[in-house]
Amino acid sequence: MSSPAVLTDREIGLARLAAHGLVRPEDVAPEDVVRALGAVQAQDLPGALVSVALRRAGGSDGLRQAFDDGRIVRTWPMRGTLHLVPAEDLRAWLAVLGPRTVASTSARRRALGIDERLDAARESALAALRHGPQPRERLHAAWEEAGLLGEPGRAYHLMLALHLDATLCLGPLTADGRDQLVVPVADWVPAAGEEAAVPGAAAGG
Repeated sequence: MSSPAVLTDREIGLARLAAHGLVRPEDVAPEDVVRALGAVQAQDLPGALVSVALRRAGGSDGLRQAFDDGRIVRTWPMRGTLHLVPAEDLRAWLAVLGPRTVASTSARRRALGIDERLDAARESALAALRHGPQPRERLHAAWEEAGLLGEPGRAYHLMLALHLDATLCLGPLTADGRDQLVVPVADWVPAAGEEAAVPGAAAGG
């Protein structure tokens, strides 16, 4: 029996580039790139946008529109790290992997009293979003006004908790393209058979 072929380092490198869709980018929609990768690590949003653009024949053309139309969103689906996901897969990602992030952050949540503040934070956030997508700072200000903060880390963990329970997600890009505006999942990513209640155009940023 002949020995299996052994790839050179160069061949392995080329095979990895091909597997990642970087050798012959195809004419596909931005959300199809994200879907093919499962999710795109996006703690650094500009870097994530470049990652998607490099895998498309059209590059960055139409990329902003995919966010502004609600086809791609960003949230914390796993490892406590922001990722791009196809909007239609958002709830499935959170249902399967969200509980692990909740468990891994439980000690910090208890120390900050997140669970006791979560219902009030949800109500305040959704009230702030009634007139359209808003920057995260607008929600932080609403929580401050409601007396829900006062401790370093609470704003972040309230935002994280409301993403993990599919109340909020990050949707349309800001004007400079370096961040996203917060939107209610129920409106921005309607469940099957429902229509979006939030217009696709970015607002508040």
